[in-house]
Amino acid sequence: MSVTSEILEHYKTHKKQRLILYPNGILTPHKKRYLGKAHSDHTNIIFVASSYHQWHGIEDIIEGFLALKSDQLVTLHVVGNFDELKHNYKSDKLIFHGVLNENDRAEVLTLMDFAVGAFPHQNFQLKMASSLQCREYLPFGRP
Repeated sequence: MSVTSEILEHYKTHKKQRLILYPNGILTPHKKRYLGKAHSDHTNIIFVASSYHQWHGIEDIIEGFLALKSDQLVTLHVVGNFDELKHNYKSDKLIFHGVLNENDRAEVLTLMDFAVGAFPHQNFQLKMASSLQCREYLPFGRP
């Protein structure tokens, strides 16, 4: 079993058994790199997930973010189906975009300075994680 087509091709030359491609990431059809930023006086941070799951830790992210005391203009953007949380958190520093298609997500991601993944893995006794949203952030050069 291989997680990328490149590794699968490598195994084909070395192994005589049946091989399966089972990717653990996303494919991005974007041909260009998204490294631009539209502004410099405002910091934008993004969290992307398809929908709410407790193991994302989005409540901790939002509450920690809203507790920050800063004169700097900072906004947290939340992308995905988070309707139940949207009603619990009201702030000018928080924008819920809802579910976006790939092109709309790409447009929003180009405006971001930073991106965050899932956090409370220790609460679920996970020692390793490989959040898919983090792989989506990579072509945009977002740490």
